[in-house]
Amino acid sequence: MLKYRYIYGTNFIEAIFNSGLIGSLTQAASSLGLIMVGAMTATGIHVPVNCTIRLNGAEVVLADVLNSIFPGFLSIVLLFAVMRLIRKGVRPIYIIFGIFGMSLLLALLGIF
Repeated sequence: MLKYRYIYGTNFIEAIFNSGLIGSLTQAASSLGLIMVGAMTATGIHVPVNCTIRLNGAEVVLADVLNSIFPGFLSIVLLFAVMRLIRKGVRPIYIIFGIFGMSLLLALLGIF
């Protein structure tokens, strides 16, 4: 049976650590992680809006206007609202029930 050795990873980490660039590598990895979380949020959270506004006989779909200005805007707003509530110490189960309740209420009103 063939045995494979992983030598490049440990040598690379030792060289980066010895040269003092570990801080830069850590910062780059953190930035990449934040970019990935933002991308996952934009693609994974969907906030559908079925609201139309009538202006001078013309109907304007609110979701189309928001998505043309900033795609995924409502998803990001929801994410930041939830993060702010978590930082303020609100228990996650209350946030889940709040989102569920607001979704039901807004669906009954015809907005979602």
